[in-house]
Amino acid sequence: MCGDSIQQTSEQCDDGNIVSGDGCSNVCVTEFCSDTIVQAGIGEQCDDGNLTNNDGCSSSCQDEICGDSIQQTSEQCDDGNLTNNDGCSSSCQDEICGDSIQQTSEQCDDGNVVDGDGCTSACILEICSDSIVQAGLGEECDDGNLTNNDGCSSICLNEICSDNVVQTSEECDDGNLVNEDGCSAICVDEFCGDSVLQAGLSEECDDGNVTNGDGCSNLCAIEGPVPVPSFSGYTLAVLVMMMMGVGAGFVLQLRRRSV
Repeated sequence: MCGDSIQQTSEQCDDGNIVSGDGCSNVCVTEFCSDTIVQAGIGEQCDDGNLTNNDGCSSSCQDEICGDSIQQTSEQCDDGNLTNNDGCSSSCQDEICGDSIQQTSEQCDDGNVVDGDGCTSACILEICSDSIVQAGLGEECDDGNLTNNDGCSSICLNEICSDNVVQTSEECDDGNLVNEDGCSAICVDEFCGDSVLQAGLSEECDDGNVTNGDGCSNLCAIEGPVPVPSFSGYTLAVLVMMMMGVGAGFVLQLRRRSV
């Protein structure tokens, strides 16, 4: 009978017991993968009655999971391990830029392929001077370098009067568009004689020159009327006598010429 260790003609096997799962079933039938009997004793994890892969139980009666080297329908890849950064992720998905897993070849991976958010669509860190204008990072321009005075500053902002960077076309730049503080609203040095009245620089006037005697001095101070000299009575008398003497001499010369 089955289980007596003697294989009868009607038996495929007889291992001396009537226990299934050890290669010979409890009815003395040889146990094999796909016989619908899970035989843990011979290393089976499952047995769905077929030798087909991709149905949850593999053709070798092993549970189909990510990392078993068998690519299931739900898997994009399966390289036989659960390691990232080798082309196939630990969840058996193709490793690509935008999958939120930073590969060795990637500088970043933020889970998308959008530019302007710190990580480019090619998974490269976005920085000022990479030729990509990243409005999300506050860039107004990006000309591919960190040089000032070329229209786009070293911090990727448009270069304009009042940005605190003196451009070649500017004489000064104090970070504002205010006059009367030494640097004008058009980034030109303010000075006495520039026709701009700079009260903040203690100017009383500015007539566009540094000439005295025209109402506004070379120091941009208002010039008062020319003072009239005062004379004492004695001095006036002397002046009158001198003038009379000059006049008398002139009359005498005329008379001599007429004789």
